[in-house]
Amino acid sequence: MTLIVAYTHPFSRGSIHITSPDPRVPPAIQPDYLSNSADLDILSRAVDFTLRLYETPPLKDIIIAPVAPPFSKSDSDSEKLNKFSCEVISTVHHPVGTASMLPREDGGVVDHDLLVYGTANLRVIDCSIMPLLISCNIVTLAYAIGEKGSDIIKKANGD
Repeated sequence: MTLIVAYTHPFSRGSIHITSPDPRVPPAIQPDYLSNSADLDILSRAVDFTLRLYETPPLKDIIIAPVAPPFSKSDSDSEKLNKFSCEVISTVHHPVGTASMLPREDGGVVDHDLLVYGTANLRVIDCSIMPLLISCNIVTLAYAIGEKGSDIIKKANGD
C-alpha cells in the first residue's frame, strides 16, 4: 500500500527566464519549492498526519514497516518532519503561472486582455496566465483560455 502526501496548492513562487535569443536553448527554470515558509509547515503537518494514520486501525494492522518517513510518530518532531519534507519534495501538479494575469506591481506579466505589459500586440493565451493552481487537470482551462483569447483578438480586430 502506498500513501502519498500531495500538496496541490503551494504558496511558493518560482521563476522562468529566457537564457538566449535562440528559441532552442532551454530557459532557466527555478521552481523554488518551499520558498514560502507556509508550504514547509503545511507539508510537514501532512506528513505528521500520515504518521498518525499508520498507527490507526485498520492501517496499523496491515502495515509491517513504513518505508517513508524512516521514523515513527512517537519518534518524530518538527525538525525531523521538516528535514524529511525537504528531502522528498517533488511536483505532482501542472506548473502554471509563469506569465500570470495579475497587476504588474504584483508580478503580473499579462493584463485582462492577455497583452504582455509594455507591448502593443503580444499576447499570452495559455495556462501560464493562471496565477494559482486548481485541484483538477488543467486541460479544460486551456480550452477556455484559448476560446477567450480568440474572442479578445477578434474583438480587438473589429470582428
